[in-house]
Amino acid sequence: MNLRAWLSNNDKVNNSIALQDRAEMKETSVLGHTWNHQLDTFSIKQPNIVNENNGLTKRLILKVIASVFDPLGMISPTLLKVTLLLQDLWKQKLSWDDVIEDEEIKETWSEIRSDVSKISKFSFQRCLSMKHEEHITYTLLCFCDASLKSYATTVYLYQKSSSDVKVDLVFAKSRVAPVKTMSVPRLELMGVLIGVRCLKCVHEQLKLTGN
Repeated sequence: MNLRAWLSNNDKVNNSIALQDRAEMKETSVLGHTWNHQLDTFSIKQPNIVNENNGLTKRLILKVIASVFDPLGMISPTLLKVTLLLQDLWKQKLSWDDVIEDEEIKETWSEIRSDVSKISKFSFQRCLSMKHEEHITYTLLCFCDASLKSYATTVYLYQKSSSDVKVDLVFAKSRVAPVKTMSVPRLELMGVLIGVRCLKCVHEQLKLTGN
């Protein structure tokens, strides 16, 4: 079997690949994301914005959020708005196909839909390493916070060499607060819990050691 559609972020490597086996495109799908090989960046694929001609329903909103693949949590703030809206709809005990008439909810959804439709325009670097630098030290920074509605955590990779500093967001996770009311301090502890878990996961996967 002849493997084909090879593509690299290095022009020399691309030129060494036979034309019939080379992928002649600027962007391609890799691991569920869109990869721009020229800029060597990833972006979230454009989600499926469902037609609302028959009215806005809880099922339609769920279809939109289900069409977004973001395992690293790079667009958590946008997706959190959708899950918070869904939680409000659950509290109102609406069925999946009940048409939503509440103007405030419809206005909120309109703003969210506008944000979701733009997520494919944002990109993040595939390679996080500091090129052409020596004596690099690596530090993982974890931030956690909570409110009455949600709690979240972010993990950054801090790199420092003898001449430069580089900081990148590598992982994030957000969760809505339980329907049963909880105090902010308790929710902050839950934020710390997911923060520790995410920090441990990132540390194990990156396998970094200081130079």
